[in-house]
Amino acid sequence: MVMAYIYTMVGEYEAALEEFDLLLSIPSHTSLAWLEADPLLEPMRNHPKYKDLLVKYAD
Repeated sequence: MVMAYIYTMVGEYEAALEEFDLLLSIPSHTSLAWLEADPLLEPMRNHPKYKDLLVKYAD
């Protein structure tokens, strides 16, 4: 999860979203609710792949 944050902070949203995709696909503390609530992730919320993750992992 640390790498996903670092990628987000330096503007590497594609790499961050790949990390979050992996974290959402395995048992981890990462959840869609957490992604939506975390203010540090605000810069990438309009990215198409972010929206794809929301759809892909929606219950």
